[in-house]
Amino acid sequence: MSNFSDQLDEIKYLISSASGTKANKSFAYSTLLHLQQQSSDSHASIQKLARTSQSLIHPIVADIQDDDEEIATQALKCLGFMIYHPSIVAEIAVDDVKLVLESLAKLITTTKMKAVCNLGVWCISVQQLAAPLLAAHFHSLLLAVVHAIDNPIGSLSTTFEAMQAVMKLASLLSESMRELSHVWAPPIYRRLLSFDKRERDMSERCLLKIKSTILPPPLNLSKALVKDLKPKLLTGMHNMLNNGMKVHTIQAWGWFVRLLGPHALKNRHLINEMLKIPQHTFSDHDAQVQIASQVAWEGLIDALVHPPMVLPCETSDAKADNGVQQIGTYKGNCGEIQKNGSLKSIKLIMTPLIGIMSTNCDVSVQLACLNTWCYLLHKLDTSVNDSSMIRLVVQPIFEAVFQMDPDGKNIWTRNLCVDLLDDFILAKCKDIDYDSLNQVSHQLSAKSDANAPPISGNCSWKQYPIKWLPWDLSLLDFHLKLVEAVGEEIEPTIVGSPLYKVPLDIKHIEYLQADADIGFAKLDVSSVAYMDMVSPMVYLSVLYFCVVVQSTLRVLKTDFILHRMQKYFKFMLSSFDPLESLVVTSGLLYKHSGPSCLSMWIAIAEGLKFYINDVKDFSLLKMDSDSKCCFAMLYLLSYPLVVCSCTQKDFKSANIRSSPEESPASLQIQVELERVITLWTSLYGSMCTSLSGCFTIGSFFEDLFSILDRCLDKYTSMLVCGDELELKFKGLDLHLIALYGDVLICILENFHSSEISSDGNDEHGSNYQVSSAITCCLKVTIRYMDLLQTKIGTDSPIGLSVASRVYSTLAYFISSLHLKEDILSFFELISGPLLQWLVLMEMQNESTSDQFQLLWAETLGCLRRSRPPIIFDSAFLKLQAPILEKTLDHPNLSISEETITFWNSTYGEQTKLDYPKTLLNVLDKLWRNGRINLHKRSLPLQRCQSRPQVAAVPPRYRVNATHNRVSKRVELVEDTIGGGEHKEMPHPSLKRRRLELTEHQKEVRRAQQGRERDCGGHGPGVQTFTSVDFSQGNNNEDSQENPDIRNAECILELLRNG
Repeated sequence: MSNFSDQLDEIKYLISSASGTKANKSFAYSTLLHLQQQSSDSHASIQKLARTSQSLIHPIVADIQDDDEEIATQALKCLGFMIYHPSIVAEIAVDDVKLVLESLAKLITTTKMKAVCNLGVWCISVQQLAAPLLAAHFHSLLLAVVHAIDNPIGSLSTTFEAMQAVMKLASLLSESMRELSHVWAPPIYRRLLSFDKRERDMSERCLLKIKSTILPPPLNLSKALVKDLKPKLLTGMHNMLNNGMKVHTIQAWGWFVRLLGPHALKNRHLINEMLKIPQHTFSDHDAQVQIASQVAWEGLIDALVHPPMVLPCETSDAKADNGVQQIGTYKGNCGEIQKNGSLKSIKLIMTPLIGIMSTNCDVSVQLACLNTWCYLLHKLDTSVNDSSMIRLVVQPIFEAVFQMDPDGKNIWTRNLCVDLLDDFILAKCKDIDYDSLNQVSHQLSAKSDANAPPISGNCSWKQYPIKWLPWDLSLLDFHLKLVEAVGEEIEPTIVGSPLYKVPLDIKHIEYLQADADIGFAKLDVSSVAYMDMVSPMVYLSVLYFCVVVQSTLRVLKTDFILHRMQKYFKFMLSSFDPLESLVVTSGLLYKHSGPSCLSMWIAIAEGLKFYINDVKDFSLLKMDSDSKCCFAMLYLLSYPLVVCSCTQKDFKSANIRSSPEESPASLQIQVELERVITLWTSLYGSMCTSLSGCFTIGSFFEDLFSILDRCLDKYTSMLVCGDELELKFKGLDLHLIALYGDVLICILENFHSSEISSDGNDEHGSNYQVSSAITCCLKVTIRYMDLLQTKIGTDSPIGLSVASRVYSTLAYFISSLHLKEDILSFFELISGPLLQWLVLMEMQNESTSDQFQLLWAETLGCLRRSRPPIIFDSAFLKLQAPILEKTLDHPNLSISEETITFWNSTYGEQTKLDYPKTLLNVLDKLWRNGRINLHKRSLPLQRCQSRPQVAAVPPRYRVNATHNRVSKRVELVEDTIGGGEHKEMPHPSLKRRRLELTEHQKEVRRAQQGRERDCGGHGPGVQTFTSVDFSQGNNNEDSQENPDIRNAECILELLRNG
């Protein structure tokens, strides 16, 4: 160490000695430089140097000004080490620092020696002096550095060292350097157009290092650049293009645009001139030129994108659009103008990006384009969540990428977009911590694939933080497209595979009831619950459904969203297990109720209808009894019926304060109900037609009829007990009535042609199910006709119209019945309601009456065509008596004539019947008028059997009293007028019976002798006997003598037969 100290003393003596020779000084500096280098790793040596340097500063500073280049350069090298090493810098006095900096600034600007100038600038670039000490001499140092950049010697090495000094000063005195950037930056950016590669490279390297200092550019720097562009730089760029230096030209162009910054918008003419440069490079066939253009395009992004791109509201009250709070809505013309200007800038930026992704470019070019696009998303900050930015920036690229063929060439671009989707969904679905601005940052996982093609230069993959905000209903269309894209991107074998399970961590599901309380017994709809392990397909379906629910509950104009939901549901049915999709969706529907949910049902039903009509293989939708598919179909069809019957208050509270007839909400609901009616009937028809082979007789129809019956019962009760408010919504009620009517009519129409129609070939079990389904169907029909008899139904043309259609469809339905069991079940149920409808027919219009006549005719027809035939005996007549009493002699000839024809072909051919008392008067009237046949009974008298002409004369009949108080036995009696020539011997037993007559019988015979009831003056009529008084029937003033009655043998025969 003593030797080291001695050496330092000797060096100090040689340098400080005024009489020292050049050789001695040169040796001293060489030795000092050697000691400095050796002591770098020795703390003790450095400390010794630091103490010695205090006495060496002045002679060394003096020697840097020496005219001898060797001495000056050696002195500068030693001085540079002294102001570089922190331990030595700490020992230098402030006054000495001032001396050093002033001397260096003077030396750089005055020396004519290249090496001296280089080393002087080098000293500034390597010094480690404190920033406050530098700030005191900032201007002199900056002027020296600027002089060195454009040094008169023309030395590139000096320029290089000067740019290193710029980087040093920018790192220590950033604000001061930024304020004066218009002074030192121009000589740097001008060299970007140099034909010398070394000069271009050092210039670009410097700009990259000081990028944070000059960007966004100060106004003075932008103005300085504008002055340079017009006369020099534009011409220089075109010259470079003409010389084939396209990559270097577009690189320089990117920097110029960055340095113009927002000031570029005030020089549109200049920008238009500058845009001619990338027009050439974007369309170039060289992939390297196109990639360089993408990187340079980021310069335009830096210049034009300065968040927030959309201004916040001026007041604390957020502006609402369709009931949804919007981010980026604001008041005032100034704000609108700024937003419009921002959108124009974004459109300009996106134009070439969309063009590249929409064309068949090289994959490396597309990857570079996506990298530039991600940079734009990053620069937009939270403005990326604005609906206008989503439409202009995010959506077009996704559409272009996912429309590409998923081959090996495009796999990397698709992977990048899938990564972005993944981050986007995670930002929306996971628990997130919000900062003071309710913003959250998630980083795009833009991972570079090891097999991806290399991208040169600055186009390598970057990681850009993109700030996503929670679900914004104004962006629902985009959100839905994202979910769709994920579903389409993942392999179908993975999405729908039972081997892959993910937890259903969607928070919206957690707060829903297990099954929505919709006013009925719990419907056993299979559904999913929060954190269930489900397939990816179920996860995506639930996510999609939840997004749509949030939109339809808060936004009125959601047609575009529901249209997308329809397409998505059709896609899920076609691509994966349709049964699982149907079951999950049906279950989710029943977790929500209300008028707004009908629109979701419409979208789902449309998707299912299209799937049924398009797909030919329905093996996965086998409608076995009690199958999952059967229940899913049932509950999907039942949903609008249940909702409409359970949420009348929701329907009618849309706008109670205003007139219901003029309420936009009420009109919207009515329009939606009409859409529901049309779609329901279409979907049911498609099911019955396309899925006919998949249906098996089971509980499907019975359950559907049961649900419809309960809905009608509840709704009818509401109308019957309706208050004044309910009656104000008569128009809405009529639409609900029409909905149920169209549903019922649709079921009846398709029941005729479906495989469950009774054709007489089914086995016993199937017959039972058919009869059961028919019973349920008729009960629902009767229930609906009861609904039409409420005040609202009877007073409305809609009610009359629906009644007419129900009659017509019911007649069509009856035409499909052939089995006796079905027909008897049908008539047992319908006979009572038919009697009520017959009474109402008098109050109905002509069209409705005509359809009821058709229904009545078809009812009588099915009774006659039954297989096996129906026995028209006394028991069945008793069942038909109430309706026959009204229809046999109905004032409407179409009703009465059809009934009389039926009577004559059925009961009119029976020889022995017990006629209900209620029918006696009408039968007597019609018989007397010759309109009905009362078939004669075959008597044992040979004479009576041998008269073929008897059918031409209305037969007489008699009524014997029976033990039944409501009926009497009626027997036909042979006419004996004009029958003298046909007299035959009485039966041998008559003589014996005649001797056995009691006194009472004889008294009756005498009382009745010679009296008969005249049937309109056309011969013998009805002879009546009662158990109370056999003579009561003879009090008719038109009675005549009856020779048969006076004949004792005939009386005995009649009594015997009775």
